[in-house]
Amino acid sequence: QPFSTHFNLHQPTSSIYYPLFTTERNRPSIDKVLYITLQTGTIYYIGPIHTEGNEARLDHEPPFREEMERLPYPNFYYALEDVVRSYDPRLTYSIHRPSIIFGASTRSTYNFLLTAAVYAEICKYRNVPFRYPGSRYNWEHFCDMTDARVLAEQHVWAAVNRKAQNEAFNCTNG
Repeated sequence: QPFSTHFNLHQPTSSIYYPLFTTERNRPSIDKVLYITLQTGTIYYIGPIHTEGNEARLDHEPPFREEMERLPYPNFYYALEDVVRSYDPRLTYSIHRPSIIFGASTRSTYNFLLTAAVYAEICKYRNVPFRYPGSRYNWEHFCDMTDARVLAEQHVWAAVNRKAQNEAFNCTNG
């Protein structure tokens, strides 16, 4: 279960912890690292919708606000934010919460655009209709997207803008 919340929260060797230097010996030094940009996502607001039986439940309805309280469920995004906030207070950060990201990327398992394009090509090749690849719940409910270029610009803006230090930002195109 490499993408499960339980795995990511309870495995000290989980890949999500490596870039965050969580062992005392490897914690970022203010002399070497001045800023961290952390990208999580809207699961911060909607909780474990991928768990069977939870598809029809949303704890927060859109629009999502950065100041919304955490949900009462395990969420590795909360753990990531807590790790970043535990560092030396002189080390600044920003947190970015995009929705489904659209944009060209060959290395992202979460890039819906690439997945949909491959699926469309397979349908075309096999001469079968293109059917929506998401869940019924997703088809029938609100869903927003984030352009990868806009998200990248937000990361840069937050990194160079003092007023954005130590803040969380949503990023969606609607």
